[in-house]
Amino acid sequence: MSLISEPETHGEHVERTTKLAAEQKPSALWSVPFWRGTGERAIKTAAQAFVATLTVSTGAELIPAVGVEGISWLAVGSVTAVATILSVGTSIGNADFTAGR
Repeated sequence: MSLISEPETHGEHVERTTKLAAEQKPSALWSVPFWRGTGERAIKTAAQAFVATLTVSTGAELIPAVGVEGISWLAVGSVTAVATILSVGTSIGNADFTAGR
């Protein structure tokens, strides 16, 4: 038995790659359920990060005393944006689960 196989012809190559392509399932990344799930996850994460950052940076009991001008909105917005981007990355990393497959 030889480890070297005969080279395939162009027709055999086309037939083999066409068959492999047909056997693959479509990517969940481009499906509507995936983007619905990603959007839902991102919105939930943004809300959670916003409230958590606002509470930790100001202290829930201090918000009335400090007022809205005393809040570091840049810090709150930055943490919220980073958490949302990471949420989308998590969805992409696990596209089949996010799409409900």
